Amino acid sequence: MHLGYLLAFFSTLLVSSVKGTDCDENENIQEHLNVHIIINDEDIDNTFELHLNKEIPARRLLEKRLVEKGRVLKTKVSDLSLLRRRNTDPLVYVNEYKQIPFEAVTNSIYRKYNLSENDIADTLSKRKLKGENCEKAINDCMSVQNAPQCDRSSVYRTLDGSCNNLENPNWGRTFSCQRRMLRAYYTGESGFRRSVLGGDLPEPRTLSLNVHSHLNRPTNYVTHMYMFFGQFLDHDMTLTPGSTTVDNQAIECCPPEQETHPQCAPIRIRNDDPFYSNYDVTCINFVRSSICPVCTLGQRQQMNSLTIFIDASLIYGTTLNESNSLRTNDNTGRFEVQRTSVGDLLPRSNDPQNDQCSFPDNNQICFRSGDSRVNQHTSLTSLHTVLMREHNRLADQLRIINPQWDGERIFQEARKIVGAQMQVITYKEYLPITLGADRMTFFGLWISSDGSTLYDSTIDPTALIEFTTAAFRFGHSLINSVVTRSPPAANGADRLLRNEFFEPFALYDGLISPLLRGVSRSPAQWFDRHLVPDVRNYLYRIRGESTGLDLASINIQRGRDHGLPPYTAMVYFCSDKQYSVGSFDDLYRYNLMTYDNAQLLRRNYRHVDDIDLWTGILSEIPKEGAVVGPTAACIIGLQFKKLKYGDRFYFEHRNERSSFTYR
Repeated sequence: MHLGYLLAFFSTLLVSSVKGTDCDENENIQEHLNVHIIINDEDIDNTFELHLNKEIPARRLLEKRLVEKGRVLKTKVSDLSLLRRRNTDPLVYVNEYKQIPFEAVTNSIYRKYNLSENDIADTLSKRKLKGENCEKAINDCMSVQNAPQCDRSSVYRTLDGSCNNLENPNWGRTFSCQRRMLRAYYTGESGFRRSVLGGDLPEPRTLSLNVHSHLNRPTNYVTHMYMFFGQFLDHDMTLTPGSTTVDNQAIECCPPEQETHPQCAPIRIRNDDPFYSNYDVTCINFVRSSICPVCTLGQRQQMNSLTIFIDASLIYGTTLNESNSLRTNDNTGRFEVQRTSVGDLLPRSNDPQNDQCSFPDNNQICFRSGDSRVNQHTSLTSLHTVLMREHNRLADQLRIINPQWDGERIFQEARKIVGAQMQVITYKEYLPITLGADRMTFFGLWISSDGSTLYDSTIDPTALIEFTTAAFRFGHSLINSVVTRSPPAANGADRLLRNEFFEPFALYDGLISPLLRGVSRSPAQWFDRHLVPDVRNYLYRIRGESTGLDLASINIQRGRDHGLPPYTAMVYFCSDKQYSVGSFDDLYRYNLMTYDNAQLLRRNYRHVDDIDLWTGILSEIPKEGAVVGPTAACIIGLQFKKLKYGDRFYFEHRNERSSFTYR
């Protein structure tokens, strides 16, 4: 597949798409609209006045009623929104509420003037707002986005990713709005995409059963560790937070009721479901992602609550309080640890009664690290532990070599090295396997032999929504049901992944090494459209529960929540507009998919332009020498190019104050 489009669109995709919000300027909205539609500034300002005094109080009253009715989740249930609440900073709620008036005004104008989605994306979003009420809304919204004062002399990253780009200090930092390669595909301002033939798209669980059902196909190309490292890397870069109530409680959307939270989008389970019907499960709770405050009219955007940079923030944290809570804060520059007979382990959870993981009555306490997902499964916890131990090893060596350094200098130097080690593994080991040699060359991702790369301050590294929500979820198809230990542990051999969720307690018995050896020697599943039952029926199942969640359904629903483009639109873009897929037959004519996969999608989607991006990506034929197919390679390659050349602290860059010494 041709990728020449990048040369033409590079500047558009790599630099920021910052939108103006100057209330004193005006741009006639009818310029690009239907010539018969005229929307003046006074109309918009009056609409702002209405919604500024209405929308936020109304939502808070609704949330209060829902909480009083018990429509919030309790602890110790297998539910994604509860887990996402655990990962949610209260700042997310504050940010989300700043954008609500803009969404309400956009929806009002959309309905009143019968606008198209293109009108919203291409014109309303670029409108220079004017008027007292719009100015009030913008000033309030922008108050949470003030650029920090940067220390230009610092050779260390900030914890929150700010000031990486000294001219645009918010690029790539925590709580940044994710960018888009293509426009948002919503119905209206933020409604789920519908079939091009009218009506709803296929239900996510139906697609999960018909398209993403299990087929055991171990690969001889990559190990299970490859998949686990991919998840570890993802947790270093992205976390799209979900909406919560005003007091940060998890929202309950099941069963659907007439009065429900506006962020609810539950996944329906049919009465004849071959798995869930056995347990009377009729609904999977699904809460939409938090709204990012872009402070303009237009379609919805989502935020990334982490730094996008490969900086090992998943062990260091992204705030000063979080980082200090993990450190010894003395002259050693080390992390706090639990010293045990089986080696140093991560510190204990500081809230075992409410962390959704620990069983304090059984003295089974989960762990704490820089990312709250640390206990998601035992292999992930093990990788956190390895990186924590590596930091402490480096800190000890640096203290010996440089006895004059204080604890802060030692900690920051060790942190800088660990971040560089993550980058080396990513660009030297992980990406070549993922993308293949030709895509590595095209995107300029190979590690250079002479350390001659240069930072480009015009490149915006901020997360791409197509990357976080579809392309980098390719690894879900590689997950194996069996988590192998080598050699088998005395208290149990291999375990099913479904029994590993939030059960990291085997690490207290010294199972880190057998576990990591085992997954490094056992195969992953082949990259294809199939997912194992452990994540399609039992995802995040906790002790005592019969069922878990369905990752395939969640991925499909999340793509619609985030307004992802259909698969065919991304193929057209990534092929330099050479592959205009107009029928299901084109999918195999262009060698994107096998005939069988194309026909399967024909049976499940009414039109080829209805295909969800994640489902389409997993249905592709992998490129020669790569794990993924062409569309995933296009998106992943672009994101990691942005992360290499748009990161001032990337380890290969020369001529920066923070540059490593090249030998």
